[in-house]
Amino acid sequence: MEMIRAPQLPPPDAPRPWVFLAGSIDEGGAEPWQERVAAAYKDLPGVLLNPRREDWDPSWSNAPAGEDGPLQDQVSWELTHLASADKIILYLAGESAAPISLMELGLYAASGKIDVICEPTFWRTMNVTMTCAYHNAPLFDNLHAYLNDQPVLADETVRPLLDTK
Repeated sequence: MEMIRAPQLPPPDAPRPWVFLAGSIDEGGAEPWQERVAAAYKDLPGVLLNPRREDWDPSWSNAPAGEDGPLQDQVSWELTHLASADKIILYLAGESAAPISLMELGLYAASGKIDVICEPTFWRTMNVTMTCAYHNAPLFDNLHAYLNDQPVLADETVRPLLDTK
């Protein structure tokens, strides 16, 4: 899968499926777990939509609501690509606060297109577990297990990513 990073846009003819990598970033302080997903999915067709920006500036987080600028562009990019993705992988690292990721879980828990990985030490594990159970969203307790257990990694098909629509 090709990785597209915010603020880049996938080409109009980019192959499906599109997989949005939601989860722990913590303004660049979280582990770059998206690279682990990219390595695991490297031989599959499709696009990984990665909101983690290489040029992120933490001062953008203090922008006033309604002010045009890089933060508004980032949020718009994320909302647009969450909606257009065929699959969302949401990873909540144990040491992460991930408030935006919790919002993304709330937006997409009932969508049928989200897989959630929540480490047991994440500060809101119980809330995440109950939300996933309520909406029947798949829940894994670590990224390694998720990447190794997913049928999408099987050579015979990429269909499980598309069956969520």
